[in-house]
Parts: sequence; C-alpha cells; structure tokens
Amino acid sequence: MNTNKCFALAIGCISVMAIGVLDSCKSDENSVASEPVYHSSFGLYVLEDDTVAYRYGDASSSFTSVERQINSALDNYAAGMLSDYSSNDNGNTLVSPVSATMLYAMMSNFVEEGTANSFLQNLGLDGYDKDDINSFCRKLNYQNVLNRNSVSEDSKFAMASNMWVQKETTIYKSFLSVAQSYGTQVQGVDFKNASGLASINRAILNQTNNKVEGIERSSWNDVTSIVTTSMDFKKQWKEELEADSYDSDFTNADGSVATCTMLSTICTLNYGSFGEFELVELPYADGDFSLYVVYPAESGFLNRSIEYLKKNGLEACIGKMGDMVVDLRIPKFKYEGVTQLNNAKAGKVSSIANMYASKLSKASPGGFRLNDVYQTYSIELNEKGTSVVVRTSTDPNPEHDPYIPGATPGEPDILPDLVSLQIEHPFAIFIRDNRLKFTAYACCIKTLDE
Repeated sequence: MNTNKCFALAIGCISVMAIGVLDSCKSDENSVASEPVYHSSFGLYVLEDDTVAYRYGDASSSFTSVERQINSALDNYAAGMLSDYSSNDNGNTLVSPVSATMLYAMMSNFVEEGTANSFLQNLGLDGYDKDDINSFCRKLNYQNVLNRNSVSEDSKFAMASNMWVQKETTIYKSFLSVAQSYGTQVQGVDFKNASGLASINRAILNQTNNKVEGIERSSWNDVTSIVTTSMDFKKQWKEELEADSYDSDFTNADGSVATCTMLSTICTLNYGSFGEFELVELPYADGDFSLYVVYPAESGFLNRSIEYLKKNGLEACIGKMGDMVVDLRIPKFKYEGVTQLNNAKAGKVSSIANMYASKLSKASPGGFRLNDVYQTYSIELNEKGTSVVVRTSTDPNPEHDPYIPGATPGEPDILPDLVSLQIEHPFAIFIRDNRLKFTAYACCIKTLDE
C-alpha cells in the first residue's frame, strides 16, 4: 500500500534472524557445570562454560573517545546503508541503521572470526576492538531504557530486542550474558506449535504499535530461532507545518507525475547547499531528534547526493550548515514497503550458515542458521510530525548486488537571504538523535502514488 495522505513519520523496527538467547540465568557464574540446567521461566537449558562473563562497566557513563569514534563510523554507515539498498531501482527505500547495528554487532560475538570481521566491516567498524563495540551498544541500549521510561503518545523512541529459541534447546551462559547486555529478552518457544508462533506475532504487533504484521512462513520446520529488534518512533514538529488547500505535482523517478498535498512553512531553519543537493533540518518539539531532508538539484542526482554523504559523513555536512530563512514545501505521504538487508559487503549470507555451533549450543550440531534480513516498514509524514514502524526479519538467502555511484557534489554554496525549497522530485530523509549523534532511520522517496 502506498498513499500520499500524511507527513508524519512513524518507525518501529523488528530484526528477525536465526539464533538463540535468554532472559535470565540463576546458575553459579564461578563454576563450570558438566550438565545443562533447565530453566522453566524461559523454557531453555543453560550450560555453564569457561568463558568469562561479559562485563562492560557502567552503562550510564558517557561515551569514551573510542566509542565516540564508533558512533561517528556508524553515522557514516547510515548513508552507506541507504546508498547500497536504494540505488538499483525507482522504488522507495527505508532502512534502520541502529537496528541493523545492534543485530550484527551482537552476533559478531558468536560467529567465526572471518564472519565476525565481515559483519564489522559491513558496519564500518573493522579495526575496532569487540569489547569497545559491545560497550558502545550497551550504553546505547541504556539510553533506550531511559527513553522508554519517558514515552508519551506524541513523543517516543523505543527499542526492544527479543530472541525466541526452539523450546528445551541448550545454550551457553556466556552467549546469554552478551545478549542481555544488548537488552535482548530470550524465551523458548515451540516453532511447530501454533500457539508458540502466535505468541511471537503478538509480541511483534505490540512492539510495532500494531502497524506491522507478524511473521508468515510456508514452513517452520527448519527454524531453530528468531531474533527481533523493534523500534517505535513518533515525534511532533517543533513548529507545525501547514497543509496546502490545493494539490501539487511530484515528478517520480521514472518520469511519471503524481498529484499530492504539500506541507509548507516559511521560517528560520538550519540549511546548507552542497552543489548538487540542498540539506535542511526540521526539528522535533523535544529537541532530541531532527529530520534532515536531502533534496538534489535534479531527480537523477539523488543517488550521487547520498553517496556524497556516505563518503564525507552527514555530521560533517551538518557542521557546515547555518540559519537561513527557508520557504519549504514538502509532500505529505504515507508509505509501506520491504527492504532486503542481506549484508552485501560481507558476501553471500549462505557462507554464514552453520555458524558458531561450538559457541552457541551443544544440542544443535549444525549451529543456528543466519538467513537474509528484511525490514518491513510503514512510514508516515504529516503536518503534525513523523511516525515510523519497521520489522526486520529473515528469509532464505536471496542475492543482492550493491550499486556504487561515482560522482560527488561540491562544497557548500554562498547562500542568499531567503531560500525557496520546493520538493517536487525524489528526495531523502535522515532522522537523527541530536544528543548521541546517530541516525535512527534513513529513507529515499522516489515515487508517490496518486
């Protein structure tokens, strides 16, 4: 479904993949048991191992200098992620870099070294110590817990991570320790039982505010576990936009023309011009988040504009922006879709199958499977604000070839006293946390329907 009814943006994201985790464990940390212990509270066996439990200090402390570098690298990854998955066709694309980061960073602790390096390279984190990455993600999750405690109907950004493992599977305690540090809740479930599957989908609907449907598969016989990372975002603008009383034309990427309602404002905004594209910030009411609009000079320049942000960094471009009176008109829209996140830079996902059998479970000789990851999303943008919901889920190994544009725009232009920014062809948006300086969501809008 693709309609142009609202310029509010809502996001919730669920990442689903094959693996196993747990919520709590009461066994003695200082001993190595010869037999696994069954925990009825989550329906799994836990086996002590000689791996030191993962401890990363005070999660409420500020980012270290290295963790700030990791944050900056992930911010660049956001534009790269959008570039990789939006460049091949004329369709719309939405990705959640934070969700993908939490998923792949957590999993890098339990795969073979070569696969772990591929994961981290794909995130732009190759060369960083795994303990620093884990500490960064743990602090990010701590901030999320604080956000959840201050959620309201009109202002929220909350993440939730769940892992469902085939009931009565045996897993190592060291694995659980890392999963818990990422805020992942673990539960045993019978994938061959309809009630077990229903409980998973109820959790998905709850975590995406009933905007994204549950997981559907023709067969669950090969499923040993599912990991979901959900994100629910809703914010109101600092200054409400005004909907035009008349329709306007929007030229789609394929040259067709759609009629849509435009939202407008004339006010002082943070603005920058970078040769082939313009960048403008729309702040939300609480000041914690902002939406950045990337508007290329021509429709065909959108991929090159995103590639420029990938190369130079969105944060660096923001640093070159300044206050400007902007006459802004932007389409009001609502869109639903699916983005395939199949770890293009790390090679075919099939090479990751049968991983970490020795580290995750003695009861599953083949290891837990990691399939391709998909993000199913709904995004809405209207005069009041933005709301997004995303579910990230796995599927059997389709291939994906990333597209790498070549040319890049120039440096910021000298600006006039007033800028007229009429968004009438494909554009991109980035939703960023202004405090922690990370991109929660990135989206390309190339096509609007009548």
